Amino acid sequence: MTVTSWQTFNAKMDEVKNAVLAWGEDIETSIKRGRSLIFVGKTGAGKTHLGMAIVMGALRKGFVAKIVDCGLLLSEIYDSYGKDEEGRPKGDTSNLIRAYIDLDVLVIDEIGRSPISAHGTDRLFEIIDGRYKQCRPTIAISNLPLVGKDIQDASLRTVLGDAAISRLSDGGQCFAFDWKDYRWRTK
Repeated sequence: MTVTSWQTFNAKMDEVKNAVLAWGEDIETSIKRGRSLIFVGKTGAGKTHLGMAIVMGALRKGFVAKIVDCGLLLSEIYDSYGKDEEGRPKGDTSNLIRAYIDLDVLVIDEIGRSPISAHGTDRLFEIIDGRYKQCRPTIAISNLPLVGKDIQDASLRTVLGDAAISRLSDGGQCFAFDWKDYRWRTK
């Protein structure tokens, strides 16, 4: 899976593709400067494809990169809490969070697909903030809009909070994938 294999059908898609290609063509600088990306928009618009392509490109260049579903990331953190039947800690939460912070590139997919508790939002912020402080890029992917029309509308901002969005936006770019579902184009 590559960025070049992502088919475009309109000028806005071309703009997104060219920006992601530019990010990857100078991947060393993009990673070194912590250039984060935010992909928001409709289902089937290619957000995950491009996220996976970024991870694959980083891995080909020798970087440590990972794409993870937001719900699975939070489940992994929650599963590290508590003790097992023998009274031993189930996991080391701080080391688990540190492992996500230390990746060269992290793509968090499906943010907001399922409700996230305040505690989950805090853990996501801890990862995003830690990566920001180490100048490491995070790619955030969501079907939610970046901001809602009204303050109470579900949006990436209401899920992650202003501080996380600010850190992702600092030196980064946000793209709205507002075209039709690619999977339905051929049907």
